[in-house]
Amino acid sequence: MNKTAVALTAIICFTISMLGMGYFIQNGLINIRGNDRHVEVKGLAERDVIADIAVWELNYEVQTDDLTQGRAELAKGEKIIRDFLNAHDISNEEIKLQRLNVYQRQQERSRTGNTTEFGRVYVISQSFQASTTNVRNIEKATQDVASLIEQGIVLQPSNPRYIFTRLNDVKPEMIAEATKNAREAARRFAEDSGSNVGPILRASQGWFNILPRLGEDYGEQQAIEKKVRVITTIDFTLLN
Repeated sequence: MNKTAVALTAIICFTISMLGMGYFIQNGLINIRGNDRHVEVKGLAERDVIADIAVWELNYEVQTDDLTQGRAELAKGEKIIRDFLNAHDISNEEIKLQRLNVYQRQQERSRTGNTTEFGRVYVISQSFQASTTNVRNIEKATQDVASLIEQGIVLQPSNPRYIFTRLNDVKPEMIAEATKNAREAARRFAEDSGSNVGPILRASQGWFNILPRLGEDYGEQQAIEKKVRVITTIDFTLLN
């Protein structure tokens, strides 16, 4: 056999071996150290969940040149906001007053020719926090803020936060499911390689991620409906 034929045969053998290696890489990772044969696989588990707490920050402010009058206007606005939240089944116990801020600034009052007259204006702002386990009530309230505008109340833009706090309740089942799925993947790989799946050598639990159920175009805390996901990485022994 001439040198060209030998080189061609070597190239063909190398290509076949690389294709075979690619197959194993795609279907798992097998390590052989003497009699130590194992396969590394990943197991996925997902759960659809609903947020169990909603928190909505509402910020309202008034501007006035008289602090006493401004405080009276703020109290009037507070009552309108409380009544609005109560109408959406959010109780006073679920509403808390937060920050009260007062600052002053100079504001143009009038202009005559090249003369501009400025006056002092107070800006008084009040923050509210509505927090409830009835998350749909918050959702409905946010869809009805136009009724506040009709009453002269303009809120600073804010989005409610929908939080899922029961992660520990779903963790055990999800870990068990991810492990089961990983074992099934190892079993299929073992069948293809003429082996049997043995005990676990080592396991690594990934992070639990909470995502919007309908996609990731917006923040997770803006979604009531969520998806919990975990991926485990497990090494299974392969038996002959």
